[in-house]
Amino acid sequence: MNIPSCQPELGNVFSLSRFKGFYCFTGLVACVDLDGLPFWKVEVCDYQNSLIVYCRNLENLIPRFYPFCFLQIEVKMSRVNGYIYPVMDHIDISNAIPSHCCHLHMLPYKAAYQLNDFNQLIELGRYITIPALATFIAQALMNQAVMLPFLRNPASKQTTPSCLPWWITTTQHRCRLQISATPRFNQRRTRTNDYWWPFS
Repeated sequence: MNIPSCQPELGNVFSLSRFKGFYCFTGLVACVDLDGLPFWKVEVCDYQNSLIVYCRNLENLIPRFYPFCFLQIEVKMSRVNGYIYPVMDHIDISNAIPSHCCHLHMLPYKAAYQLNDFNQLIELGRYITIPALATFIAQALMNQAVMLPFLRNPASKQTTPSCLPWWITTTQHRCRLQISATPRFNQRRTRTNDYWWPFS
């Protein structure tokens, strides 16, 4: 299978030498290497996987970070002693994601209140065959003012008609879609050695 290096799913990046794209920021850990120099572990996430990327020279960008913002990144995969270390080549906070890049697969599963409902939302998106409609829905849900309230709304059908489970169930009923149960999320992780710094 030919995996694109532009906006690949995070579960596929370990077969690439480098990749770039827009991904949701979900974590940051400050570290110090054996020489006393600072570095950071930046966690990004898509609809099914998360990835830790090693980064230096992040001091000026950190004040602009906020939970679940979208980052534009370029990463090289450093292979040393049989291990793979994603190392940041470029990082910036994205103010606007190009429409041709928008896809439901870019939504962060870590922001979802109910993973089962989130799975069904992703599955439902596969039934949308009109590209313009699929792009419109993805753009609407990736809007920062919409994404978190939509994915984290814990309400039920009895308390509000705008909750995620109700929306999915009603849409499935109206479209008469028979969506099979989706598999559980299995977060893919790469083995890392916290005592070794991957920059050469």
